[in-house]
Amino acid sequence: MKFRKITTLILSTLLITSCGGGDNKKSGAANGELTGIWQLEMNNILHSINHNGNNVTINVCNEDSPFTLTKGDTSIKSGDDDFFTINNSTQLEISSGPLEGVKLNKISDTANFNSGSISIISSNISNLETSDNVCAYRESDNMYNAIAAPYLDGYLLITLGVDNEAAGDFTIPYDISLSLESDQLPGGEISANSGEINVTVYSSEKLEASFTFTAEDGNEYTGSVNVDI
Repeated sequence: MKFRKITTLILSTLLITSCGGGDNKKSGAANGELTGIWQLEMNNILHSINHNGNNVTINVCNEDSPFTLTKGDTSIKSGDDDFFTINNSTQLEISSGPLEGVKLNKISDTANFNSGSISIISSNISNLETSDNVCAYRESDNMYNAIAAPYLDGYLLITLGVDNEAAGDFTIPYDISLSLESDQLPGGEISANSGEINVTVYSSEKLEASFTFTAEDGNEYTGSVNVDI
């Protein structure tokens, strides 16, 4: 629940204001081209930006619908109102409202999310196994990890909570937490009630883990994530 609330709040706030791993971590060249992957300083949420002429299309990690704005000389606008100030070709800044001054930094010149792979298998839901357009980041509290991918007609988000950087076997819910969120899931959210997660890599740059868990409704799930953070 935590990450969907945060991403939705940020996107909604920006829209209201405007109306009134691996190669994925390399900085973009300062060449005036805004296309790439950008990271919000406040909580590390990833944004995919496609810049084509005066059009700037932004897709927030785990949000179903991208939105398109207009690029000016020093800002990105919605209508006549500034949405972002362009500090330079690798840094944007929210122009006004409650999030005024929060910055987005460019971390890749590739527009598509390309964080790694994700797998979820269960008799209760449609299976998901993909490395296509997967996005992943670790919250700035250094505890919660968000891994999202296209799922049916929207996105599916895995939130994995780990309170220290360590590999090993962890027991749900005592050592670690895991939840699935998507508008395409029954009830919108599935929380792991019991199970185990084997974390083979947990570092500042990478997360690799497999898991088996039983949800609160009694259904069983297995899966894995292998992503750059």
